[in-house]
Amino acid sequence: MSFDYDPIDELAEMDHEHQLRGVSDEDISLAVKQGMYWLDENVPRWLQVVDVIKLDLNNVNACMLGQQWNAIHETGSHYISPYSDYLSNEVGVSPGERGDWATRHGFNLSGNRHTTQDWVELTEEWKHQATMRKEANEIQL
Repeated sequence: MSFDYDPIDELAEMDHEHQLRGVSDEDISLAVKQGMYWLDENVPRWLQVVDVIKLDLNNVNACMLGQQWNAIHETGSHYISPYSDYLSNEVGVSPGERGDWATRHGFNLSGNRHTTQDWVELTEEWKHQATMRKEANEIQL
């Protein structure tokens, strides 16, 4: 399975001053595609691991990276932040770079001035993209 779309060039053009907060659906979609591309390249079987029904980008245990970390380490939800652990221990992103890296890849929202609706929109885009990919590859949701 390969992700044919390489959004790196387009993502570089995204206005990072507005990273996912107050930006268009197209920019959110682009960041999610960047995240999917990264997962395709770095996390084997991520699509089989993610539970689209439980996916919630505003919950560190149910977000995309939290689910991947919990699957790798079979931890469940007792971690304070599997999302942060995953970025530091598995991806190698330093604590000071986590927010920007995660935002560029559609795993997070930038800053601290976003609404519940912002999280819902980001989560819904991930659910949409992952569901389309699962259906195309005949993987159970």
